[in-house]
Amino acid sequence: MGDDCCYRPCGIGCPDGWTEDPTTGTCYNYKVLGDRQRNWADSRAECQRAGGDLASIKTSNEWQFVKGLLQGSVWLGGTDADEEGNWVWTDGSPVTFSDWYPGEPGSGFSYNCMAAGRTLGWRWDAVSCSSDFYAVCNIPESIGCPDGWEDTTTGTCYKYKVLKDRERNWYDSRAECQRARGDLASINSKDELQFVKGLLQGIQVSVWLGGTDAALEGKWLWTDGSSVTFSDWYPGEPNSGSSWNCMLMWASSSWRWTDFGCSSNRYAVCKIPA
Repeated sequence: MGDDCCYRPCGIGCPDGWTEDPTTGTCYNYKVLGDRQRNWADSRAECQRAGGDLASIKTSNEWQFVKGLLQGSVWLGGTDADEEGNWVWTDGSPVTFSDWYPGEPGSGFSYNCMAAGRTLGWRWDAVSCSSDFYAVCNIPESIGCPDGWEDTTTGTCYKYKVLKDRERNWYDSRAECQRARGDLASINSKDELQFVKGLLQGIQVSVWLGGTDAALEGKWLWTDGSSVTFSDWYPGEPNSGSSWNCMLMWASSSWRWTDFGCSSNRYAVCKIPA
């Protein structure tokens, strides 16, 4: 594992070219299967092979976005095959937003799959599932960043960078992290701690973290002002009074935390939002 890694937590907002589901916060990439036409079941299988499913459309804004991708009639992920007239998406959720062509869906028991017809101005139509159309896949952003980790407290994707080019004091280390558009690392869970420790295994150096009690002795805060609620202090730490106000992961104690003089020069770990 290198010294630049992602801990997942999945991003606030979505990467360019992706769309956020406002009901779940999940980011989706839409893939149009334009190589050839398939029936509904084969189209769904193809989407699943790509890690997604036939597209569900939850809002008008999402539908406007998807329509901008289309050139021919396409399958969507709606069906009433299980119960006539009860249209659901492939994830089992009900179709609440819709854009049916006037009079649709009205085709009875033999037309149980949802298509968006080019000749209908992309309005929705209930058609036979055995018909062949192009299709739109809805592919969720993968759970986890590259290398897959998730911060369940914020849902933000972070990149960790170990500053090992040279040692710096706490303040200069923080400034270097900020130049990289991040800050000294905060650690908010045991899983996150294990991930960060994994970055240090090959280099065996003590590193600054973003904790400090400089503002009020004994009240440890991260650089974003949030309280240090999860911790991994070495037994008896923090114990050095008002002269040692910065948090260090001490290599010789298996990277347990200690308070240390902020003017000392050490390596550091930056936490950079993706």
